[in-house]
Amino acid sequence: MHTAITISRVICVFMGIVHLFGQLFFGIFAITPTISGISGILAGSFSKASYTSAKLLLLVAPAGVLAIGADAYDYYASDQIPGNYYAWPEEVVFVAALLFIAYGALSRLRQRNEQNG
Repeated sequence: MHTAITISRVICVFMGIVHLFGQLFFGIFAITPTISGISGILAGSFSKASYTSAKLLLLVAPAGVLAIGADAYDYYASDQIPGNYYAWPEEVVFVAALLFIAYGALSRLRQRNEQNG
C-alpha cells in the first residue's frame, strides 16, 4: 500500500501543477482548476502519517474531487461545440489518486482510533 500511496501522491502533485500551470499558459483564471490544483499539491505533499495531516487530507481530497466535477460541469455547460470533450483520461487518474489518498488517510485515522481504544 505504501507504493500505491507514493504513486498517488506523485500523480496528485503533478496534476495539481498542471491545473495551475494551465491557467498561466492560457492566460485565464478559474476557481475550480485553482481549487483542484491546490488540493492536488496539498494532498501529494502531506506524506507524514500524523493525525493532523490525515484529518487535513480528508478535507483536501474531497474538495479536489468536487472541484474537478464542478469544472467538468462548467466545461460542458458553457462550451457547446461538436466533438467537445473534457480531459477525462487525465482527470479520472487524478480523481482516483485523490480518492485513494483520502482512503489512506481514513484508514490511518481508524488505525489510530483503534490503538487509542
